[in-house]
Amino acid sequence: MRPAANKQPGGGGDDEIELVGTTGSNALADFPHARENCVTCPFHADPRKHCANCYCYVCDAPAAKCGSWDRHCEATAGDPYWRKQREAAR
Repeated sequence: MRPAANKQPGGGGDDEIELVGTTGSNALADFPHARENCVTCPFHADPRKHCANCYCYVCDAPAAKCGSWDRHCEATAGDPYWRKQREAAR
């Protein structure tokens, strides 16, 4: 990371950080993660799409192996309904 270039003349204004690249592993892309947290296939774009490391929040299994993915793909940890479904599946 490096400080973003100050765009105001005279050097005033707030300093910001700009991410210009990454090295190493990104846990939300390279390791198993809940579907809603995937950075490879953004959840808001299409919850049905998933990467090889996405897990079903309800089944706690790889998304590719979830037999109810057509419904479970929309599950999030912040939704009380899906938390109940997850508890019932255990």
